[in-house]
Amino acid sequence: MGHRHTAFARAVLTSLLIGVVAAALTGLAVNWYVTRRGVRPVTAMAQAASEVAEGRYAARVGESGLGTEFDAVGQAFNQMARQIAATERTRAQILRDLGHELRTPLTTIRAYHEALADGVLTPDRTTYATAEAGSSDWSTTSPGCRWLRSTGWTSICGPWTSPTYSGMPRPPL
Repeated sequence: MGHRHTAFARAVLTSLLIGVVAAALTGLAVNWYVTRRGVRPVTAMAQAASEVAEGRYAARVGESGLGTEFDAVGQAFNQMARQIAATERTRAQILRDLGHELRTPLTTIRAYHEALADGVLTPDRTTYATAEAGSSDWSTTSPGCRWLRSTGWTSICGPWTSPTYSGMPRPPL
């Protein structure tokens, strides 16, 4: 019984050891696969969020295939990125429009100032009235000013057209 019993015990022990090692390796492989599959969508979303934070608003995330919750987060992220992109386009357009709208009256004022300084124009009521008429168009008719008034920034559009300053006397010319 001694030799057979020892050989059997070693065979069982070896089999158990091989089985435990195989199960551990299989468990590690499955764990690595599942973790990688679960982390990949989170990593993709973090990368897309970094791109949006850096101003690249075209970044989007795809469906993860990990369930409706992950897909809902991805869709919400994509919607947020689209809205930020639209807001940024609107902001850039408004700044371009305002820059253009401000340059025209400033150029008029500069031209009249230079003409007065050079002695080309005489400083009289007609000159000042003409200069004011050319520079005040922005405060009454421009799309930029109409937009500003619609958002509540009435004082930027000029004190004489703003309801905030209604009834105030005009300065003498």
